[in-house]
Amino acid sequence: MVGLILGRRSGTSSLARDLWYRGFPLREPLDVRPMKSQPLAHFECWEARHINREIMHHFRMGSSVPGIPPFLKYVPLMEWLGAVEQPYIIKEPNICLTWPVWYRSAEAAGINLVAVWCRREPEEQAISLQKWYGMDAETSKWCVEMYEMSLTAAADKIETLEVHLLQNQDDRVNEAAKFFKRNGIKPGKPRDCDPVDAREGGDGDGDGKEGGGQESDGGRTQGQGAGDGPDAVVGSGEPAVAGEGSGARVEA
Repeated sequence: MVGLILGRRSGTSSLARDLWYRGFPLREPLDVRPMKSQPLAHFECWEARHINREIMHHFRMGSSVPGIPPFLKYVPLMEWLGAVEQPYIIKEPNICLTWPVWYRSAEAAGINLVAVWCRREPEEQAISLQKWYGMDAETSKWCVEMYEMSLTAAADKIETLEVHLLQNQDDRVNEAAKFFKRNGIKPGKPRDCDPVDAREGGDGDGDGKEGGGQESDGGRTQGQGAGDGPDAVVGSGEPAVAGEGSGARVEA
């Protein structure tokens, strides 16, 4: 079982952080650098972030160019999901767009997904996108529309609990904790120490954006083609790569 924390600029970081302190197993390595956009850190798995960047690059998606990819298997994701013992929780904002690939890949790997969808008033979400992503008002509005459309569709496939940023934080965390425990993702001993950034200075992705996590946009510029990056999406007409440089193929 793998739990997802879904949403964008909607309180996902504070939820992930409080679950971590309560002892829940967040998939590591975690990016816990304090940032202007999130002084108490994003608590994101930076390996999941890198995987999402590759998926988004393949489909020419980005923070200001959101979209919903098809249900295709991504071999590196299948391998990564099963590389460590389950259950665990993943927080990475771009899954709110790339979830169909995650869903299909998890199913192929024999892994069940559940999700907590962190929601926020659309107007406030759009303002946050403008502030931290530099989007204009119209772009941010339609990005929020796409996030809502994508996660509404995700809830039809993945068992999902909705929480809202307007809720009391303890209530929000308690609901998420109860949901994850009911689905077999149980906490260990509560943590009474601050997390250590596992990246030791950075993940080397070089996106150049403050905030790393919530600011990541797929790591590519708009207009780059899918053929410019790793061709590892099954069923896309490109070779599916089981490991970097391996050239191994799998069937959709």
